Amino acid sequence: MRDKDLYAAILGVRAPWSVGEVELRPATQEVEVFIQHDGSASLCCPQCGRACGRYDTRRRSWRHLDTCQFHTVLTADVPRVSCPEHGVLQLSVPWAERGSRFTALFESLAIDWLRESNLTAVARRLRVSWEELDGIQRRAVRRGLARRAVEPISKLGVDETSFQKRHEYVTVVSDLDRGRVLYVADDRDQASLEGFYRGLTPAQRELLATGDRRLQRTRFLWLMGPARRAQLDAERRREFDTLRGSTLRVARAWAIKETARELWGYVHRGWAERGWQRWLGWAFRSRLEPIRKVARMVKEHLWGLLNAVVQGVTNATSESLNAKIQRVKKNACGFRNRERFRTAILFHCGGLDLYPRPTTHTIS
Repeated sequence: MRDKDLYAAILGVRAPWSVGEVELRPATQEVEVFIQHDGSASLCCPQCGRACGRYDTRRRSWRHLDTCQFHTVLTADVPRVSCPEHGVLQLSVPWAERGSRFTALFESLAIDWLRESNLTAVARRLRVSWEELDGIQRRAVRRGLARRAVEPISKLGVDETSFQKRHEYVTVVSDLDRGRVLYVADDRDQASLEGFYRGLTPAQRELLATGDRRLQRTRFLWLMGPARRAQLDAERRREFDTLRGSTLRVARAWAIKETARELWGYVHRGWAERGWQRWLGWAFRSRLEPIRKVARMVKEHLWGLLNAVVQGVTNATSESLNAKIQRVKKNACGFRNRERFRTAILFHCGGLDLYPRPTTHTIS
C-alpha cells in the first residue's frame, strides 16, 4: 500500500477529498500530509446546504496523531463558498471540527488523557502548548453541553466547593439521580443559582447539655443509632434506659433528636409536614438553646427538608461529587480563574459526551 493510500484509509478521506502528497522530513521528525479537494465537485453552503459557487481557497493545517513518533500535520487548501443568504463561508472538513486546529482523532486522544491526568502533564506528553490543550478541553465541554438532552430533573443537589484560599467558593448544582454536575456558578449566595434556574425549560421549572457524674463515659451511648444500641449488653442497656428516662437536659435533647430521626420515615408530604410542625413546637418549648437553634434552621428550610423526606434524598451524591472536584483541583495544582475551574468540573464530572464527531462529505 502506498503512503497516500495508507493515510487516506487511516483518515477516512473520501471523494471529493483525496490525499495528494505525503512529505517525510527525517531531520525534523515531521510528516506533512497534503489533502486536496476535487475542483470539479459541486459545493454546498455549510449552513443551509444549498448549492453555491466556489469563492476561493484558504490553506489550513491540523495537528494529527504522531506517525511512529514523527510529528504529523495535515494540510489542505479548503474551498470557501459564497452563499446568497449566509455570505462567504469555509467548507467543513471530514477530519476535524470547525474552528479546531487539531484532527478529531487527536482531540479524542487528548480527551482520553485529560480524563487520567492534569493539563500540564498531558500538554507535555502530547507536545502541545498549555493554551492549545486548554482549548481542546473547553471545546469538549461546549460540545458536551450542547449535546446534553433536555431531561426532567427530579432531585437537585446544591453544594459549595472551595476555589482558592481566602474563602473563595463556587456553587455546584448536580443531578442526584444521575450523579453528574449540571451547573457551576461563582460565589455561594442565592444569586449564584439564578443563572441555573434561568437556563431551565418551563417544564422543568414546574417540575449538649451539662449534667452530673452520671454522664461520665456515656457519650457514645447517646450517639449510637438504634441498631448499635440493640447490641448492648443487658447492664449497659439498663444504664442507658435509666439515663434517658431522667430529668437531665441531655435526656430531653436526646428524645427530641430521636423523634426527628423517626420523622424521616414519612412517605406522604402532608403527614410529614404535620409531624415536623409538631416537632418544631416541642423543640421551641424545650428551653435548650442548641435545640432551638436547630429548630430555627429547620423552620427556615422546611420546604426543602420535606422534599428530602418524601423523595428519600441524601447529600451523599453531592458530597461524592465534591470530593471528586477536590481531587481534580489537587491534580491540577489549583486553577488561575473560575472559568478554568468550571470547565474542569464539567469536563470530569458533568457526564458529558465530549468527543468530536467530524463531518463527512459526499459528492452532491
